[in-house]
Amino acid sequence: MIHSDFAGRICAHYIVIAAVVLIGGSACQSSKVSEIGIQPKYAAINPSRILAVTPVVVSVPGIVSSIIDPALLHTLPMTDWVEAEVLKAFRDQPAVNGVSFQAVRRGLEQSQSPALTQLRGALESTIGALQRPSPANQSLVQPECFSRRDFVGFYSLCLRSNFGWKKGLNELSAAVLNADAALFVFVTELRVQQVGGQDFARMGVEALLVDTNNADLIWSGSRLVDHSAAVAKLDPGAKSQAQWKSVNEALFDGGLWDGFPGRKPLEPSLPPGGAPFQQPSAGPSGS
Repeated sequence: MIHSDFAGRICAHYIVIAAVVLIGGSACQSSKVSEIGIQPKYAAINPSRILAVTPVVVSVPGIVSSIIDPALLHTLPMTDWVEAEVLKAFRDQPAVNGVSFQAVRRGLEQSQSPALTQLRGALESTIGALQRPSPANQSLVQPECFSRRDFVGFYSLCLRSNFGWKKGLNELSAAVLNADAALFVFVTELRVQQVGGQDFARMGVEALLVDTNNADLIWSGSRLVDHSAAVAKLDPGAKSQAQWKSVNEALFDGGLWDGFPGRKPLEPSLPPGGAPFQQPSAGPSGS
């Protein structure tokens, strides 16, 4: 199930989609499961320009801890929260040449690019094939896909080989400054968890840095906040956005960004400042 917030941005209304779309192609070679962190072949490479793509809320079938509560999704401004935390994480990072979420959206709108539609369709079709494991649908994904164990495995064994996904990445790059990489942040867990009669917030994110030329994974990060974190304890009967916002902030602290190309951890004694992902000075998404 994909829950994607493009209201007032790319689409004219809020979209909650669970559609099955025919996958346009598949890779011939067998795929290899990627690992969390920087991928070996990209260890010495720093992307010249990274596009920040509008976050997506998605539950992936067959993966532990991928449950989205629709009531929370419609109550909490997850897209805004996630974007704010990503931008904050990349302030004072001169070695990371990023293009902001807003600049990417503007560039796609100005060029009338179908990139996000293609990317969303590829994600939907891949998940749809897994949600309905008929012989016909199983033929739409690589056999290795059914051995996935986590979100990184879902990407490297299932989504990466989707022809529509690769085409969408190529379109994205062509529309916005010919960027060689794109950053995707997926919210894969959003629900209340009961432990010992106490309500706790449970929220998870997956961050993927992807090569826009060949869809290869460059880097990945994963983070989950559950009942083991003090910030996750919910007040009895409370539905406060403030509590959930604190949980969201906790997601992006700590080690989520470990190993991200060009990014240096902030000094604990120094508050974040400076500019995050930049508005490009030229091109279709210019300031």
